[in-house]
Amino acid sequence: MIFLLIVILFIWLFILQSTVSRLRSRLDELSPARPVSTLPIPRPIPMPGETSIDQAMPVPAHYNFTPQAVSGYENKDDDLTNPLDNFFNWLKEDFMMKLGAGLLLLAFGWFVSYAFANNWIGEFGRIMLGLLLGAGIMVGGVLRVKQYAHQGGVLLVLGSSTVLMTVYAAREIYDMFDPYSAMLLMLATVVLVALVSVKEHRRSLAIASLVLAGIAPLLTASPVPSITDISLYLLVIVGGTLWVVYLRGWSVLTFMSLIIVTFHHLPFLTLGLAKSEAVLVGLWFGFLFTLIFLVASLIGFLINDQPEEHRSRVYTALGSAIYLILWLSLASPEWLTFALTGWALIFAVGGFLTYQLTQNRDPFYIYAGTSLLLLAAALAEELSGPTLTIAYIIKFTLLVYLAQYVLRDETLASRLSFLLIIPAVMSVSSLNPYVWQGGILHSDLVVLLLMLGATLTVGQLLSKTEQYAAEFATSFYSAAAFYAVALVWLVTHAGISDAWSRAYEMATMVALVIYTIAGIGALMIGRHLGRRGLTVGGYVLIGLVVVRLLLVDVWQMQIVGKIITFLVIGVLLMSTAFIIKKPKSSNQ
Repeated sequence: MIFLLIVILFIWLFILQSTVSRLRSRLDELSPARPVSTLPIPRPIPMPGETSIDQAMPVPAHYNFTPQAVSGYENKDDDLTNPLDNFFNWLKEDFMMKLGAGLLLLAFGWFVSYAFANNWIGEFGRIMLGLLLGAGIMVGGVLRVKQYAHQGGVLLVLGSSTVLMTVYAAREIYDMFDPYSAMLLMLATVVLVALVSVKEHRRSLAIASLVLAGIAPLLTASPVPSITDISLYLLVIVGGTLWVVYLRGWSVLTFMSLIIVTFHHLPFLTLGLAKSEAVLVGLWFGFLFTLIFLVASLIGFLINDQPEEHRSRVYTALGSAIYLILWLSLASPEWLTFALTGWALIFAVGGFLTYQLTQNRDPFYIYAGTSLLLLAAALAEELSGPTLTIAYIIKFTLLVYLAQYVLRDETLASRLSFLLIIPAVMSVSSLNPYVWQGGILHSDLVVLLLMLGATLTVGQLLSKTEQYAAEFATSFYSAAAFYAVALVWLVTHAGISDAWSRAYEMATMVALVIYTIAGIGALMIGRHLGRRGLTVGGYVLIGLVVVRLLLVDVWQMQIVGKIITFLVIGVLLMSTAFIIKKPKSSNQ
């Protein structure tokens, strides 16, 4: 089940990123940058005998005034569309100061350890020295950031890191703080950095404060980790992060906070919770965080439509679904399906409402896909074997149909068709001849018939599109032909009773005759309608029949079976000279 969900997730992520990129490029094409209009400055008309302003104050020829466009959000950091490049750009600016800060931090650590080793400073003095030093560096950073943003940011991060390290040492070595007071002191330090980032419009500083907030619980050295304590702390962090996102529109912080929440809950998810009450508490906290991130990303689409923030919202939506599924893995099987279905409905309704309010398809695709992922998990929980394969075939075929005829999005329909790979892989077990030994009428027959119908239907839908007809429709028609050939072979060999002395030879002869008739029919229809693919398919099918006759059946069949089989197929092939070949005209 887990492997299946991972496959569905990766396929949907591929479809989702391609769709969002295509919509973004189309939006850029439809909405070109508007030139900033400049209004002429009214100039007074000179009276007779007066000198005009242009004559008195001539404008130099080299002077050129171009008004600057004003963005909705003022952000003094570089764009985070390429985080690696922006990190190196940040590192290059004031590099010497950043290098000096790192060396200063190492020197301070060595000095403190040397002073401790020689007992120069008492326990209380050591901790106070570290706290005062960290606070002093932070004060310098606050004063410096107003004029030199990068330098002030470096000092703030250095000072807050010093405070966190000092509190950790006080807690771990001297047991001077309890876990709650240590957490509050660290949190106060992080909040100060976050406030400065909001005031000075520094996104990189906000990211640094969020990272420090995620590290802080690891430094409290709590003897007994509690799901309630860590979740309450994470609620405070997530609430502060959403406040910053609301003020500045930095959606990447929401996704980072989701990563931090998942990271701190991961030990409880992997190692498990000992008591049933703890499992219930963890589930409720998991549901609460999922709902918070869902609402936050939906509101982000409503109040901030900047395209560069869409990727963070996409990752937040998919990450919320994965986070939810991880928690649901601890739930009891009695109500797991109900929970998955309920959350699928919540995600679907959220995406639909956002689309109705903004006319933006991005949230609809994102949350509809997440809803489908949860529904797939619910189906996998309730069903298994051929029944689950049948459910996936019907579900994914309907998705392609809805995308083609309801949403009228040919690109989305073609990419959703990739989801049929999942039931195609699952249908391999239905092709095993051993499962057909008990007869014809069973669930594996339904699986193969539905796969045949699904591939034909999707191929027909895609053949009506202009851009993807040649690329995808032929592939689905070929898959349909494969399932048809497999069905004929399996049904004939399972349908002819083993009571006959030569049942296998009889079934093989019937199957080969059916293949030959089907190949001749494909040739006739393909030539009549001018369908080259159908004509080629007929030739391929007849060729496979001939190859099997000459390489396999000529050695395995008894003499009577060979005579009948070769006779019937030979007559059928000879008939093509009278059916398919066109008569020559009288002048040839």
